[in-house]
Amino acid sequence: MNACPRCGSPLAPVNGLCPGCGLNRSSPSAASGPPGGAPARGGPGRGLQAVIAAAAALALGAGGAFAANALLGDGSEAKPGSAASGKDDRDRDAAELVVNNPPSLGASFAGGYEEAWRVDGASYLSTAGDLIMTLAEIGADGPNGSPAVEFRAVEADSGQVRWDYPGDGELSNSCDDGLFGDSVTCWITGGLNYPNVFLNEATGREEDPPDWGELALLGDPAGRVTDGDLLALNYLANDQRALVARVGQSGTVKWRVDGGGDHLFAGEVVDGVLATRDSLGDGFWGPAFDWETGARLAPEQCPRASVWPGPLLACRDGSGDFPAQTKLSDGRAVTLVRGDPDWVPVEFASGHRPALGLMAGPGQVVAVDPATGEQAWSVDLEQANWPPLEGDWDGLSLVALTHGDESAAGPAWQIDIAAGVVLWQNSEGMPCAHTCGRDVYQLGGGAALVSTGFTPGVETPSIRAFGAGGEVVWEESGVMVRSAPLNADGAAEYLVVEGDGWVARWDPGDRRPSAEALPAGGLPDCPGGLEPISWVEYSDGLVLICAAQDAGFAVLAERDGQDLTAEVLTFTADGWEVEFADSARLVCSLWGALVTVITADAERSAYLSSSAWSLAASAPAITAPRQAAPMPGCPAETRIIALSTWADGWLLICGADSATPDWAVLAEGADQPVELSDLRTVADGYCGQADSIGRVCAYRSPALVTFGEGDGLVQVSVAGNYFRAGGFGGAGKAKGAYGVQAPTDTAEDQVRYLVEILEKSASARAQLGPAVTAVAQCQSVSTQVATLAAIAQNRQELLTALDSAPVDKVPDGVVLVNLLRAALEASLGSDQSYLAWAEAQASSGCASGAGQSHYDAAAPFDTAATAGKAAFVAQWNNQIAPAYGVRTFQESEI
Repeated sequence: MNACPRCGSPLAPVNGLCPGCGLNRSSPSAASGPPGGAPARGGPGRGLQAVIAAAAALALGAGGAFAANALLGDGSEAKPGSAASGKDDRDRDAAELVVNNPPSLGASFAGGYEEAWRVDGASYLSTAGDLIMTLAEIGADGPNGSPAVEFRAVEADSGQVRWDYPGDGELSNSCDDGLFGDSVTCWITGGLNYPNVFLNEATGREEDPPDWGELALLGDPAGRVTDGDLLALNYLANDQRALVARVGQSGTVKWRVDGGGDHLFAGEVVDGVLATRDSLGDGFWGPAFDWETGARLAPEQCPRASVWPGPLLACRDGSGDFPAQTKLSDGRAVTLVRGDPDWVPVEFASGHRPALGLMAGPGQVVAVDPATGEQAWSVDLEQANWPPLEGDWDGLSLVALTHGDESAAGPAWQIDIAAGVVLWQNSEGMPCAHTCGRDVYQLGGGAALVSTGFTPGVETPSIRAFGAGGEVVWEESGVMVRSAPLNADGAAEYLVVEGDGWVARWDPGDRRPSAEALPAGGLPDCPGGLEPISWVEYSDGLVLICAAQDAGFAVLAERDGQDLTAEVLTFTADGWEVEFADSARLVCSLWGALVTVITADAERSAYLSSSAWSLAASAPAITAPRQAAPMPGCPAETRIIALSTWADGWLLICGADSATPDWAVLAEGADQPVELSDLRTVADGYCGQADSIGRVCAYRSPALVTFGEGDGLVQVSVAGNYFRAGGFGGAGKAKGAYGVQAPTDTAEDQVRYLVEILEKSASARAQLGPAVTAVAQCQSVSTQVATLAAIAQNRQELLTALDSAPVDKVPDGVVLVNLLRAALEASLGSDQSYLAWAEAQASSGCASGAGQSHYDAAAPFDTAATAGKAAFVAQWNNQIAPAYGVRTFQESEI
């Protein structure tokens, strides 16, 4: 093929494109497929008009920006996408594409893993330099009948054993992370709590230990390698407690701080400040020291502190007035901020901390600017009732979090720390018993991994990987992550994992999806050996982003049938933004779910994509049929907080934060989009008013949109759902009321959901009769007041759950739920009347007639509730139960 099949123009000899009439399928002879010889992607015969903005990018240096040359033909052709002018373009400068915050284009653990090597019969100890230190049983009996063991140094790259060294007793042997000079530092039986065996990293030969000098006589220190030196904590000498000492590689004590009553057990150096942890407190806060001199920072006003880069110290229990800053020995300022006693620092086990200080409190995370000490932002986290939180930073803009408390279910979150936005939350949780603990790791591209430890005989460890939208992409039981070094792109380079009697290295699986994961019809070919990394098609245009590792980026775009020339490509935490030569911008967010076009005049139009795919997201984003008209983009100073889509419509809600819906627009069927008014937050959702429709509500889970109220209520189970702090969802995804699995959009599953929430809420209400009888007999009245309050609360929770209980697929489902609602509303009135009566009885000491009016008020509510329950039970037992094979109910169970 020598000519373009669409317009007849000669194909460009370099890349096989149609330079005069836009992009088409490249010819077989000219096409160069993906690196490594993989077949080129793309559906047969699929073409589009687009312009190649740039390719073959070269690194510019600072800031991660790239420059890229436009692909030209032989010099006699016009630039792709431009009108053929007949002008000789050979001397024209190539267009440049600036690429900001380029993503990792390599493999990711979001696509699974591949085992690179495994060492059997070993347990993990530490990572020291390029070695993975393990402890291996060697069969023969050791001292005291324990198994004989040896330290086994395994090369992280190859899995080859570099050397081994005999240990002495399985449980007493350990090694430190990091190197002390050129030595791996280890403990063996009988040693002190700081290393007593120093093994050459290259040979494994034992080297002479440092002359600890005065420390050798001071009793029982605990130590660890930090920043190349040894940190000794809490050693005892002549009944005096020395808090901390820094020991150089020669054994010289560089400094020591004596006295005090702290019981320190861990420390780390961050930005020249040593932060410690105190086991006599809550285990998070200890004093902070200048790492160079040992000077205690703000010793009186800041008794316990957490340290962050900057450097920033958050002081707990700080009393009185203390200065906003103090100085390190090198002259740098340390910002001091007062910490709330109820807040604890987010734990970053890897020591890889973002520049903002992150503190966790009840249900919230707060970020502090280290330069000013002022709060940068705060976000609410669902199911994070109490710290601690474990975190990992990708080195760019994302922080992954999980709950560190073994008593909690352990949901996971991904936060854009620059904007203070929760990109996704997965509430499925990873339970821990006792003290199993959890760690979280960034996988790149918005994906993350959570690993739990284990309690022997109680539970096994587990790993769960979350995709860029928060969905679970894979999980393994019986294994835990022990080390996960990050690469330059902020993603885990590899995982060192431990199973039952083995240690292994896992490398990222091939994150390039199979052809089945691509949009129907495939994707157009990318130019010059590049591969597609993102695709979005909307009613007025399309954009294809192409790239290859170390080979650059290209943008191919079209709007209103016209080719566009891209000048700046910026990757964001959940998509990208392109600035074109005409000064218009296109923002792709939610991994392709939403496209916002911003003209040179700052007019904004938003579109739901009709087709979207992203290499960074392991699951397709929300898509919808082509829109009859665009929706306005979110107003300035707001962002998307909810987006629901279904077969015939969509609902977009924007706000400054998830608690404040400021603007919303709805499109249903062929009607033009309408804005909602009177926006407000409701339980697990948002509501507003629309002309000619009335009340409109969107719920996170179950994923539902409702129109109208009462007998005029109409429901729609939504296929695609995005809620800030909840991530992507939809029918059948996530959990609904009482933790019940949300229903799919089938009548059978919606009935199943209704049965389960009725059963879950039934236990408290069974206590109503006995509580009323006990109050009438003046028995434990204060206890019965609490019982009646819980019953009323439970009834209100069930009413709230019915607001978002989908029954749109069940014949007369809304009528059925309205019968149940009427019965429950009457029951709630009765509950509240009995509660007021019981409170009057408690406060008066059961005086005769106290609260009688409240008691009498319960009677008409009881009558209405009984009639409502009878109507609901009759319809349920006669129609629903036999039709769907579910249980029947008695009035007393409702």
